[in-house]
Amino acid sequence: MKRVSLKKIKKVSSLFLALTMLMSLLFTLGSTSAVATETDTKNVPTIFLNNDAWYKYYLSPPVVENGEVCIPISVYSGFDFLSVRFDEIYSCYIITDNDGNFLSINTQNCRYLTQSGETGDITAFQKDREFYVSAEKSSANIWGVECELAVFYSQNVVRLSSSNDLVSLNTLVKEHMSINDSLWGSPNIDNLLADKKDTVSFIIDATNLNYETTEVLFEELKKLGIAVTFAVNESFLNDERYLPYALKMAALGHTFAVKIDKKSSIDPLTQAEETNALILRLFKQKTLLVISDTDSESLSNNGYIVINNITKLDEIVYLSLINFKKDKTFYLDSFDDDSISKFKDLVKSTKYDNTTVVALNSLVGN
Repeated sequence: MKRVSLKKIKKVSSLFLALTMLMSLLFTLGSTSAVATETDTKNVPTIFLNNDAWYKYYLSPPVVENGEVCIPISVYSGFDFLSVRFDEIYSCYIITDNDGNFLSINTQNCRYLTQSGETGDITAFQKDREFYVSAEKSSANIWGVECELAVFYSQNVVRLSSSNDLVSLNTLVKEHMSINDSLWGSPNIDNLLADKKDTVSFIIDATNLNYETTEVLFEELKKLGIAVTFAVNESFLNDERYLPYALKMAALGHTFAVKIDKKSSIDPLTQAEETNALILRLFKQKTLLVISDTDSESLSNNGYIVINNITKLDEIVYLSLINFKKDKTFYLDSFDDDSISKFKDLVKSTKYDNTTVVALNSLVGN
């Protein structure tokens, strides 16, 4: 029998140990990516139209029924060339394209019918305020729409697409989750109030928005690649005209603060509580941030972080926040072309200084 040298044994042992450590590391990494934390699952955008997250994905996420991934039929109205309507006489939803092609889904017997006469069963059901349909079967019967299904952090993700210019779902989910970190993270008052280096935040007064400027602003924020904090009040959130914008703000990863109306006969604390009740109902969250220059004591005593001392500065308003430098948080309350242009220049100037724009982490769980 050949003798094996001690040196060779040590070499083999070292190789085996290194291989074991490598396998252990790979297993750990694989386990980390496969196991979803509560925060992870909340962060995952679950419905996409081409490269954009559907604005109501977190309120009406995909649902698995009969082994099929189902989505709200209203998602299809997000495409410019499709319309969705409900026919009360025949109790059916009808999706129609610009060429007259249609898909009809009967809500009573869950049967579908196309313009070519094709018919069949489809998984469909009412859930809350949405009527859900099988994502794959419905999209397969709509000309020009493709369906892609995936799973991220144990969450079903659906993408409906009408374009060939698509970013991979993996990339979209990661990008959206990084933007949304500030929206769903647990509140950290010390971090919120700390005078962090190389960061700046923008608060935008949503109560001054209008139809013409809102979409323009959303587009500019998307181009700039930043998340901001929108100041809202009860009137804004109760207005059906602006509700789609509020939902889109959350879907795009922006955060919220309560704006106190000093002209209102309702006291600031009640305003904050009532606005928070709406935020809770819509977004399953509450906000700690309140913008108010009156009665700060009652708000502070009830756990709110009050932002005050607002001073106008050439259409851009900056805030003095506790322990913040005055140029760390900017407040935009005007939305004409000139103001939006100045806002863009201000955001771009921060990037030249290697400054990161962050949304204030103001939302807490219910």
